[in-house]
Amino acid sequence: MKTFFNVLMAVVLMFIIFAPELEAQRNKRGMIRFYNDYVKRDLQTATFGGLSGLVFTGNQTIQGTLTLGVDDTGFDFKLFTKTSGSYVLLDESEEILKLVGVGLTVSAQTVTPDANSDAGSTILAGRTNVDVATVTTNADDWIVLPSLASVPVGYTITIVCNAGTDFELRTPATDNEEINSIDCDGPLEYVMTDTEVVNVVKIDNTIGWMAHGYSALGAVVTAVVPD
Repeated sequence: MKTFFNVLMAVVLMFIIFAPELEAQRNKRGMIRFYNDYVKRDLQTATFGGLSGLVFTGNQTIQGTLTLGVDDTGFDFKLFTKTSGSYVLLDESEEILKLVGVGLTVSAQTVTPDANSDAGSTILAGRTNVDVATVTTNADDWIVLPSLASVPVGYTITIVCNAGTDFELRTPATDNEEINSIDCDGPLEYVMTDTEVVNVVKIDNTIGWMAHGYSALGAVVTAVVPD
């Protein structure tokens, strides 16, 4: 009797462990559904080639790099919101990101002028809105633009001058990159006037950046030649 009971328990245990895999094999021509937590262990190394889709029910966590599509091929990637007909779509064929019934919020990067060209004073590539905090020492402190190579042609950065005093705008040290046709990696710099809003636009990797300011009333200010 004891032997029979041991065999029975072994059969039940095998069923619990392998049932999801058997179900996956049974459904490999269509959708795959996983029914218990034992599969979480197997998914770390599993490869499902040639399957038309996977359906996961409930919350899922991916720890590591997630790659969607294949380089030079790609696939559409779609995210739905709770509102009917609203979604975000990365369209493979049109090579465009579509926001349908969805807004886009981009937070500003806050930088602090100083005399070090450090992380706290450097505008990151990819940031388009910049809020300038109080200067560290005085009007000789500066903030730093990203390198020209890190952003595309036409890339525009809007800088709101809230430092409490004037400060300077530089390009990365030793890069020989220009603002308004002047090399501004030091000691020459573009003067940023407090309370103004300055738009900085990349023309190309050779000409560099074009910068122009606006007063708080919206008036276009006189073009600045870095000195």
